[in-house]
Amino acid sequence: MKYLKLSLLLAVLISFSSCSDDDEAPLMEPAERIVGTWNVNSIVIFGITAPDGGSTIEFKKCGTSECNGTSYDSSEEVSGDFTYVLNTDGTSLIIDVDGGISELEGEWKITDFTHNSLKLTQSSVLGEIGFVLGK
Repeated sequence: MKYLKLSLLLAVLISFSSCSDDDEAPLMEPAERIVGTWNVNSIVIFGITAPDGGSTIEFKKCGTSECNGTSYDSSEEVSGDFTYVLNTDGTSLIIDVDGGISELEGEWKITDFTHNSLKLTQSSVLGEIGFVLGK
């Protein structure tokens, strides 16, 4: 009987210790997740990755008719506005640029999209181009 009680106590302790509060929060919807200021960590140009030093892209919460944002190009020291359309499943993004990081213009495939990382890619005849962003 002593071993049975000890075994039950051990089983209860193991079951409680296997529960974790460290689980990452569930992902928000793509339209909520994209909102905020993203740092451009690196740029991929024709398959070659280069670090970026201070450029940012801010996606603002969508209004009733369109979604807007602001980008800052640290190498040119220029900022500008853009509009964007994010598809509902968060796999593609269309950006129409009006200044700032002109290379953002176009339709992007989203290959990584979490709370704090976003990777945008486009394919061209010469190879892949893209942005690796982080919050």
